[in-house]
Amino acid sequence: MVLARFPIPPLAVYVVLVAGGLALRRRKPTAGLLVVGISTLLIFAMNAVGLIDNLGPLPRTLWAVAVVTVALALAGSSVARLTVDAVTAQPGDVDLTIARTAIPPQITATAGDVTVFVSNADPYSHTFTIDELGVDQTVVAGQEARVGFSAQPGEYRYRCAIPGHEFMEGTLLVK
Repeated sequence: MVLARFPIPPLAVYVVLVAGGLALRRRKPTAGLLVVGISTLLIFAMNAVGLIDNLGPLPRTLWAVAVVTVALALAGSSVARLTVDAVTAQPGDVDLTIARTAIPPQITATAGDVTVFVSNADPYSHTFTIDELGVDQTVVAGQEARVGFSAQPGEYRYRCAIPGHEFMEGTLLVK
């Protein structure tokens, strides 16, 4: 895939996209995997045509269209991501931060309508689950969620319901 000592442009673009996807994967695992996966599928699809005897290599214009399409898709997803309103804690929310697969052993709330602001600092998803109250909210890696429910005074066990995370539990004390 080298022409006159220079990599063919689509290959160079592929390498840049994969490197960017791998770097993105550290902060946004799903987006990073999508970039790597789509780039890989595209490069294989574009080269598969040249493997068939009756077909020659793809014209440069088709390569250019493919590269521009991928670039526009990536730019569009980035713009869409920036325009989505972020979840933020509101006054009165009970804060709960999950980090390093650790969950606070106890949080306290006032009886009635309760909102817990869950922040997931881990690179993988967790849940905020209170079986007695019918609460089960998935919080994606690196994201936040506001979870609202009603609770009477008492103690409630909260946990992460993802298999293998059974040790992640605590108590919600409602006064």
